[in-house]
Formats: sequence, C-alpha cells, structure tokens
Amino acid sequence: MYERALQNIALHLSSREAQQRVLQNIRRVRNEAMVTIGQAARLFEFSESQLRDWERSGLLKPVRSAAPPDARGSVKQRQYSFDELDKLALIYELIHYANMTPGHIPADVNTLWEQVRASTPASNDDMTLSQPDAYHEIYRYITRRSEHVYQNELFWRLYTSHALYLSLKLLYEDFPGTYAGLILPAKTLTRATFEGELLPEQLPNRVGEALVGWLAQTRFFSTFLTTAPAFEFPSDFRIVSLPGSWEREQSEALEPRSSSDATLMVVPRDKLHKLHLDSNHVSLVSRLLAPLYENRQNWSTILGQGMKDLVQPGMDRASSVPDIVLNSLADMVIHLGGKLPEGEMRWHHCCILLPDETYLPLQERRLKVRAVSQDGAKLMDITLYPLEHYSTTVSIRAFLGSHILYRDVLTRADTTEKLARLEGPVRSCIAVPIGGEVTQPLGILYVASYQEQAFSKEDQRLLRLMARMAEEILRSYEVRQHLSRDLSALMEDPTNTDTLFANFFSEDQLIRDIEALLAYVQERKWVEQHEGVPALSQEVSFLAVELHDQDNLHNKYEYLLLRNIYLRVGELIDKHFRSLSSLSGYSRSYHIYGSRYYIPLPGVSLDEARKEAKKLKKTLDDDYTFTSLYVPTQDIVPLSPAQHLAGIVANVGITSYFYTKLEDIMQRYPGRSASEVRILVRNIILNALDVTLKRAQKIDGNVIVSWDRDRDEMISFPAD
Repeated sequence: MYERALQNIALHLSSREAQQRVLQNIRRVRNEAMVTIGQAARLFEFSESQLRDWERSGLLKPVRSAAPPDARGSVKQRQYSFDELDKLALIYELIHYANMTPGHIPADVNTLWEQVRASTPASNDDMTLSQPDAYHEIYRYITRRSEHVYQNELFWRLYTSHALYLSLKLLYEDFPGTYAGLILPAKTLTRATFEGELLPEQLPNRVGEALVGWLAQTRFFSTFLTTAPAFEFPSDFRIVSLPGSWEREQSEALEPRSSSDATLMVVPRDKLHKLHLDSNHVSLVSRLLAPLYENRQNWSTILGQGMKDLVQPGMDRASSVPDIVLNSLADMVIHLGGKLPEGEMRWHHCCILLPDETYLPLQERRLKVRAVSQDGAKLMDITLYPLEHYSTTVSIRAFLGSHILYRDVLTRADTTEKLARLEGPVRSCIAVPIGGEVTQPLGILYVASYQEQAFSKEDQRLLRLMARMAEEILRSYEVRQHLSRDLSALMEDPTNTDTLFANFFSEDQLIRDIEALLAYVQERKWVEQHEGVPALSQEVSFLAVELHDQDNLHNKYEYLLLRNIYLRVGELIDKHFRSLSSLSGYSRSYHIYGSRYYIPLPGVSLDEARKEAKKLKKTLDDDYTFTSLYVPTQDIVPLSPAQHLAGIVANVGITSYFYTKLEDIMQRYPGRSASEVRILVRNIILNALDVTLKRAQKIDGNVIVSWDRDRDEMISFPAD
C-alpha cells in the first residue's frame, strides 16, 4: 500500500467531523447484524456488484451462511457482520468525503481507524457507541432530531447568548474599541479560589470548564463553552468577582450565596472604572444568569465545542474597523459571479455602502463604503455625498430611487474622477438597494466589472438575493443595538417603555390616582377638611382629549411622524393648564395611548371645565408647525424647516362628579370590600370618559361632548 495514501487516510480520519460521520453510520447499522449483501449495499448506497468487487480484492470479507432453498436448491448467501459493516462506514466516508478510490483503501483500514481514534483527544460532546439508544434514535430521524433541537436546545442557545450579552451590558459601560467578557464556571467554586486577587493566568487551573460570553472590539458578541478559559496575553486583563458574592463572616465557606454568585467578569486592566457593580445591577444580572447555572448539566449538549458555538455579529457604525461578516458577503458575491474563459473573475469588486446618519432625511444622507471584497480594498471608507456634483453616481441614485441601476457600458457621467481612479478600468457596474421594498433602503450593494454587459437578468436576480442576505444581517445588527439601548433608563423607570412620553403620567398612574381619590371619599376626609362648606361644592372634573378622524390620520401620516404629532398635542395640553394659576390641583396630563389624553381637575366645577375645554380645543384646532430642530429623539422623523400639517382637529369630552355622587355610586355595591368597590367605580369613571370621545368621533369634530346633570345624559355643544 502506498505510504502517501496511508498518510492521507490518517489525516482525513483524524478530523473530528469525519469521525463523527463514521460513528453515526456505524450506529445506524449496528442493530442490523449479519445483513445480506443487498441490505449492506442499500444501507450505504453502494451497488451489490461493488461489494462483490471489493470482496474479490480482499477489501471486504463477508461470511456465507445457508439460505432457505429456492427453485435452484440450497445456496450460500453473503452475510456482513458488525466488523464488515463498520469497515463499509469507513469506505463510505473515504470515498464520499476524502475523494479516494477503493484501490487506495487498505484491507485493514479498520485497524488504522482504531489507531487514529486512540490518538485523537476525546471531547465532551464526542458521540460514542456507549450513548443510550434513545439518544441515537432522536438523532437518527430528521423530524425527531429537528424537533428535539428546536424544543430542547434552540431556546437555551438563544437565552444563554441574550442573558450573557445583556448582563455584560448592564455591568460594563460600553464604548467603541474596548472588549469585556463574563465567565460562568461549571463547577461550584470554593473560597480558596478567590484568596487574594484571581489572576487571569490562574483561570484554567482554578476555574476549569466554563461558559463564556465575550464582547469583541468590533462589537460582535460570541457565546461558547470552554474546558479551561485562558488568554494569550493575561497581563492585559483583570478578573472581577461580582460584589457580595461570598459570605465573609463564616471562615472557609465552601459555597457562594447563590448559584450565580460565582460569575466572573473580565475587563481591560485600565477600564475598571467602567463597571456598574451597584446592588441593583448585580441583582438583576444574578436573576438573568440563574437559569444558566440551573441548567449547567446541559451546557456541553447546547454549546459544546465544534459547530454548536453561537456567534451573534454586531457592527459599530462609528468605527472604521471593517465588518468581517459583510466583507465575507462581498467576497461571496464576487465568487458567485464566476470566471471568464481566461480564468479571471467576471466581477472585479463588490462594496456595501451604508448611510452615515440614518436619522437625516433620505435625500440628505451620505453613503459610506463599510465593506469590500478583496480587490476593492482601496474603496474602504470612501464617502459619497448627496450633493449635485456627486449625484450622478449610480450608488446615490439607486439609494434615493429604490431601484436597481445597471450600467452595461459605464460612461464618465456615471462616476466621479476619484472613484474612477480608485476602481480602475470599470466597464460596467450595478447598484442594488439593500431593503427599500417596504421601508426606506438600508444601503447599497455595488458590484463592478472590467467587462461590458457583465450583469445578466439572472445575475440581477442573484444580486437581489444577496442584497436580501445583507438586509437580514443589517437588521439583526439594529435589533441587537436596540436590545441594549437605554438600559440605564430601564433601571431607573422600568414602567416607561416609550421615553418620548416620559413627561406624562401613564394610564396605570391615572388608575392609582383615581382610586386614591375614591379612598379619600370613602373615608369622608373631605368633610372634615371642609367643615361649614356645602358638600355639593366638593367636585372633580375630567377632560378627555383625542384627535378627530383617527383613521384618516393613520392613512395620511406614517407612524413615526404620528408620534411626533401626538407628543405635540400633549405638550399643548400641558402648556395650557400650567398657565392657569387658578388650577392649583393640576400636575401633569395622563397619556393613555396615541393622541388620547385624560386630564383630572380636582376642585373644578362642571361649568369651569366646559369653559376650559373650549379654550383648549381652540388651542389644539390649529395648523401644526414642525422644524428639523424639533427632534426629541433620533426615532422621530425630522421634517424640513417650517413644514405645516393643516387640518388638525381635536375631540374633547367632559365628565364631572360631586363627591356625594361618588359616595352614592360606591354604596351600590354592598357586601364588597372597599378595594373592590374602588375598582368598580374607577372603571365607571374611565368608561364614561371613553363614551364622550366615541360620541365626539361620530360628530363633525366642532363640538364638545359633556355630561349634563339636569338631563342626566351626554350632550354635545358647539365649541365656538
């Protein structure tokens, strides 16, 4: 046997992937002992004649056993034992994955296989023949395997990565160009582990197997399991144990206070001041990570070495560091373009251009090259400006027009002098919008060729698909950035999800305030505080405000602009009531949803509330003017200076209650607890406000709907 062939076989079989495939095939057929030649051929997709040829060459050695007599009498049939089936699994691997011919495979290849296996270090997640049959059955069938992975592994992979990522973001102040990580030991650590400072070079021996979440300098985040966490340059890092992790009053305590208290942080040696290790942050992180510790017996199954690593890429738009994922995508585009007969690539280079400032109007955004294929390296970080003398570039035109622009013969009018100098002799090019099919485009996939007419219709379809892939990657970047945005605001006020309306009370706060008012009435404290004052003078009024013709507004304006309008309505309401010194009980408006606001007015009579409602409606029924400076957050669509939105009309509803009336309503529920009564009456008050706005929506919008005590019903009256 050729020595070179033996070396090639040993090299191929030493790879973990090849060994796993062989073992899978062995397990798959092991239960079918002494199969016939037909069965053996079927199991490995060989023909019977191939097996006979290999038997004649000595590669296979089946046994012959008596078979039931047939028309020709008793005959001997070939039977394949476990060992021969194992050898067929090896032959299958070497033919299909190592590109070897049967003539180069020795008869004792199974002996070589055992030697290779013995010399290959075992891994935690290696599949061995001693694993339970139930496990084999799960992974044997496609449907069962996919269901098992989806139900038992996928969630844990996602949760593990998200929990580690968010925990790291909570504990460590993020800024470009830095890195940090979390280490979760698989074993319970003793106090001896933390005697003195735990040095990075001590991690492998003291910590052992651990789960790692690592944020790299280029902002991608990876999650993986390692047998011993170690660093190439340990002196660059510091290891930090979360505060309060160990009970110091007991000497030599062997356990941390909770399962997640053994978590370690890794930060650059000079960035310790960037840590947020107060009790609130640490407590939240502990809760996020606790399920991981509880499930650590399955870490090797979920995130073991090999193909189970989970990497979630990210991109820092402010950094000039190339994005590896997008660069690889650009390289793949060039590869998919194929080669010319002379052996050169049909397409020369590919670029992915992204806008610098996404909050600007589309026509004002600059496009910057953020990823390039290998032959386009000179174009990295080139910026195209949306100015008149640059607007002829196909990338800018495609971005603004949301159409593919293809120049089968490139002219000087389609490029710039600087681009032409950097790109070389480009003869044809194409610019494909990334996104833009439903929402605004995210960027441009640009491909150039040194050949004329280099992009056929089929090529354009292919490039559209590649642009879709780029869109998915970019949107995943945006989602990950959004996931960790404003975590400090979340810690301070977890009830407020939309910071745009942070200056207004929520519906929950309104409910609590109404119930507090009802408790005040139940206890009759208002009588004690107003002795000698007629009871009927104690009154509370409510105003309800909502823009008229909501369906038309939603059809006319997009969601982000509507939020800008809704905020403006709330600000006008707040400004109106704060200017009235007589309304001492007013604090802030309550934003319910959309343009709907409720305004409680304690101590304001029904007549006074009607007068204020007329003034407020006159303020709200006006043309709204926005400028580009009116951008509370980058989520709000900036408008051009002095842009007007005409025809805005507000609906206003009024309800009012004497305190004695509220007492009467609450007495309708005998046998109920005081808290239950408050809930029931609170709902009556809120439902009445809702009725006023529904009534106003059905009218022309130039009326105010109010409760009329004399007629005991809702009425409408002109707002003029």
